Amino acid sequence: MSVYDNPFPICAGCVEKIDFRTFIETRGLENLESVRSCCPYENPIKKYVLQMKDRNKASIRYFFEHIITQNLDAHPLAFEHFDAIVPIPISRAQLLERGFNQAEILARIVREIIKQPLLAGVLIKTRHTHSQKYLNKKERMENLKRSFGIPDRSAIDGKSILLVDDVITTGSTLEACAETLITNGATKVYGLTLAKTFRRDQIT
Repeated sequence: MSVYDNPFPICAGCVEKIDFRTFIETRGLENLESVRSCCPYENPIKKYVLQMKDRNKASIRYFFEHIITQNLDAHPLAFEHFDAIVPIPISRAQLLERGFNQAEILARIVREIIKQPLLAGVLIKTRHTHSQKYLNKKERMENLKRSFGIPDRSAIDGKSILLVDDVITTGSTLEACAETLITNGATKVYGLTLAKTFRRDQIT
């Protein structure tokens, strides 16, 4: 790849140094069978995740699409495990401020790759919560209590779900969403994130 045909927001040399084919798996989260993450949450990935939340640039979306595609090509998901893709929702206030939900953008990328239905809007955030950034896991779970809802239970009843988000840290948000889905009739819940804050011995 030369600097002239590089479609990404970073230099071609930096792109070539990133191994998109590894993955990180997280188990032991409540109500989730497992969570797959495509790469570690460190620069340059971290830089562009943060930029994506502020500026929904096409070059950044294309960069993330490349990461997810390379990862799923190298480590295909077992498609029979789930019936639909559901993005982690953001609050109405966040949506009005930002204009888009970054998890839904990633979920649409996943849908195009694996050809499974996307159920956007089936899981909603019912109240605005404080930033999770400086909270420990216990504080995060308390912050997220009664924060998610299902407007139409029939949409997920009896289905296994793949939840999609940008980053997993403690897994609290994914756990809270999975609990809401299971309570409302989903049979199993799996997770897929672009990146994970991790220990190096967790890379597979």
